[in-house]
Amino acid sequence: MATSSPQSTEAAVRLFAIPGELRSFESFDRGHIHDTFLSTWAQDGVTTRYLHQRLNQNVFQDIPGLMRNIERVTGHLERKLRDTGEQDF
Repeated sequence: MATSSPQSTEAAVRLFAIPGELRSFESFDRGHIHDTFLSTWAQDGVTTRYLHQRLNQNVFQDIPGLMRNIERVTGHLERKLRDTGEQDF
């Protein structure tokens, strides 16, 4: 599905508010629908890895709607955790 260069994809990953220094960025070829990438960041001696996906617009044609749904679900889970202190849901 790759529609952009690895350099432009890496540049997009750098726009996330991830603390630290980007140490590596590579394709993570395990998915079937989306393009997936793994980034490794270092900050204060701690290394953290993040998984990023470029959503396939041929499969999910309403990306803004999909993102709104994700925000609604995660917001609901956050409120439930805050209001009940429950962690297993």
